[in-house]
Amino acid sequence: MAYSVNKVTLLGNVGADPEVRYTKSGKAVAQLRVATEEGWGDKKRTEWHSVVVWDKLAELAGNLAPKGSKVCVTGRLQTREYQDRDGNTRKATEVVAQDVVFLGSGKAESRGPGRSAEQRQPQRQGGGGYAAPPGVPYADDADIPFAPVV
Repeated sequence: MAYSVNKVTLLGNVGADPEVRYTKSGKAVAQLRVATEEGWGDKKRTEWHSVVVWDKLAELAGNLAPKGSKVCVTGRLQTREYQDRDGNTRKATEVVAQDVVFLGSGKAESRGPGRSAEQRQPQRQGGGGYAAPPGVPYADDADIPFAPVV
């Protein structure tokens, strides 16, 4: 039996005010740039991550995650292709957020998609695997329109 995991957790600072847009069907989508640092002393390195947030969570990010605020993002990595303005095919790798905790005000304020704090915790199953909390389905690719956010 083959196992695979696509899970990303980022704890970092928002690099610019989130850009919130709406799809033709009215779904909110926000683009966040999150900076993380690693290293020590003079040997620090900053890595920038592109994060896509959907629906009510996107609207909250637009209001609660201004430039410079600290966030904790949990989601999955996704690579997509799109056409740039010149017609060239480009690839973008981004984190599709499933949960965002806004830490900028000094107290953690979790704004997951309609889930309580207890439901957001991974639940341990036999064999060491993790499952979605009861009654909370994971979104599959068919639920997410992948139009480029430009």
